[in-house]
Amino acid sequence: MKIIGLIFGFLAVSLIGYAETPKIYLHNVENKIQIGKLAGNRNLAFGVKNIVEELLSENYSLVPTQIDADYSVQVDIVFLDVEQANMSIGIMHQDKQSVVISMVGKLLKGDKVIKTKTATEKSSEVSMSTLVISEAGGFNQTSLSNALKKASVSLTTKLLDKI
Repeated sequence: MKIIGLIFGFLAVSLIGYAETPKIYLHNVENKIQIGKLAGNRNLAFGVKNIVEELLSENYSLVPTQIDADYSVQVDIVFLDVEQANMSIGIMHQDKQSVVISMVGKLLKGDKVIKTKTATEKSSEVSMSTLVISEAGGFNQTSLSNALKKASVSLTTKLLDKI
């Protein structure tokens, strides 16, 4: 009797431990930014796709076709801008530059949209100087990369929290 109980216990534990990870297909990321330097930039969309693929591959099985997938994910970049704030007191000058990005993601099962979520994140850089130096609103690459990563993490967490 003890042996039968042990066998059933072992089978139950081994079946619980063998939970199959969901298969996910990632559609091409679309850059739907309408104005600015990065409007329609394919490199930005490609970079976001790489970040999202990396995040998804940590917990899910990525598949090359939508037919093989349990779920699919669509990501659109809808907004990207630089916010600037300047403060000067005498010869001291402080610049605060924030890159703000918004992305919309959809989780699909087949052709049916299960969830739609939006993630907006920002990354800031503060610099202080004794000279006024203007960069004319240019993007800081580090701030842009940080904002993209933060928004991608936020979006994938919101989309895939209960699958």
